[in-house]
Amino acid sequence: MKYLIDTHVCLWAVAESHKLSSTVKDILENPEHIILYSQVSLFEIAIKFKTGKLPDFKITLDEFNIVLQQKGFTFQPLTNEHLSFPAMSLCIGLCCGKDIAVSKIQLLKNHHYKSYIKANGQMC
Repeated sequence: MKYLIDTHVCLWAVAESHKLSSTVKDILENPEHIILYSQVSLFEIAIKFKTGKLPDFKITLDEFNIVLQQKGFTFQPLTNEHLSFPAMSLCIGLCCGKDIAVSKIQLLKNHHYKSYIKANGQMC
């Protein structure tokens, strides 16, 4: 089964796994699951870092990307197929600092992932 994890799950899986729910931990640790993380999450981390919202983030995005891959997660690049109206709403939401959860979920539902895992364990 394929799962796309959100930005907080990416961050917490690397540095603060105690914040992940047991449901999310079980999914991430199941070798039968394909765990994807999006280029959009890396973009969001870069914005959070530049705006001071991640003061403890001490590695580069390239290093973070390597750590995620070492954990067995698969990088999901942004492609032209993703540049639909919901994707553009997502990018606008990110650039304006707005709450983008709804736009992100709409985007992902259009791209054939089994589920989108949010940091609180909710699956969409």
